[in-house]
Amino acid sequence: MREQIVGLFVREGGVVEAARMLHAAGCSSSNLDLVSQGDLYRPELHPLLRHVRIGRLFQRPEGMWPSALRWGLIGSVLVEIPVLIWVLLAFESWGVQVLLAATLWKIGTMFGSILGAIAGKDQGLESRVARGYEANLAQGSLVLAARVNHWDAPHTRGILIESGAYDVRNVEGRFVVRRAPGAQVTASQYADSQSIY
Repeated sequence: MREQIVGLFVREGGVVEAARMLHAAGCSSSNLDLVSQGDLYRPELHPLLRHVRIGRLFQRPEGMWPSALRWGLIGSVLVEIPVLIWVLLAFESWGVQVLLAATLWKIGTMFGSILGAIAGKDQGLESRVARGYEANLAQGSLVLAARVNHWDAPHTRGILIESGAYDVRNVEGRFVVRRAPGAQVTASQYADSQSIY
């Protein structure tokens, strides 16, 4: 079980210190994300974490619909191709072929959509939480999100507080953002880490 610990910082120096301490504690750069409105001014941060310039934070259940649609399409294709081959080989009547080919792909769409919705339901934050972070980011704060194992969470909170974070908390859901113009990394960065935070 993994948790997402998020801290708010007023200066990049605190983020550098926190990122270095978290790396020393075994946290990889793929599990550290810095979210800010502007660019990074400290080049030493780039190898330590992933930087995301935000447009707007995803709110639940916003992340569910794109995921359900994407996996519905994938599911329909994955079912339709073998069904089409089977129908063409097994039946001689074109009426039966058309009927089965036009019907069975819906099964793949249905299951793909359900699986996509399940996978996407934890993307994004609760509306109140997302608006709070957006307000802090608009005032120039920096958000550092660390995804860690459950047993490392207390140590991670301590590191963030010691580094100067003024608001440290566990955040449920995934800290996902819409891409801003010129963004270096999209927040679909969490797609490679499918644990529920």
